[in-house]
Amino acid sequence: MRTTRFEPRRRTRGGATAGARTLAVTAACALALGFGASGATAEEDAVPERNSVRIGANSLEPETIRVPAGEIPSFHNEEEHVAYVTFPDSLAETLACGNEDVRPAFHPDGRGRLVSTPIRSLPFALPCALPAGTYPFEVRLVKAHGPPGALIGTPKSSPTDLTLEGTIIVE
Repeated sequence: MRTTRFEPRRRTRGGATAGARTLAVTAACALALGFGASGATAEEDAVPERNSVRIGANSLEPETIRVPAGEIPSFHNEEEHVAYVTFPDSLAETLACGNEDVRPAFHPDGRGRLVSTPIRSLPFALPCALPAGTYPFEVRLVKAHGPPGALIGTPKSSPTDLTLEGTIIVE
């Protein structure tokens, strides 16, 4: 029978293993460069900018957002649920931003709405600045873990889903 002898990891000066020391040095460098736990700089981790809508458990903050012409509105999902931003499909040409189609940022749902890609923890910005006007939108919160076989990227009606309404005003 063959036996294997366990040999402890080699320790560096100060008693730490080489792997632990490398990890500590990497973490110290990241902190010195201003990176937080998310990998973003502290400035990027701050409260979302003025042209954004924060998606909460039962509300949008703000429900009506005023955006200067030429600037792009964005949405920040602060919930564990997946969020989808929807607009009336009459805005397809506007949201296509000069392209032939609204994809990949939005897709038509066949029921008169344009539905965004799923919004999880990262911000979602509209593909371009909107012309001056008023744009009603809805945010649909859907449970992050659906039943087996559920289509990813397609919000389905469910008694547990929540729809929040808001407006973007471009001035």
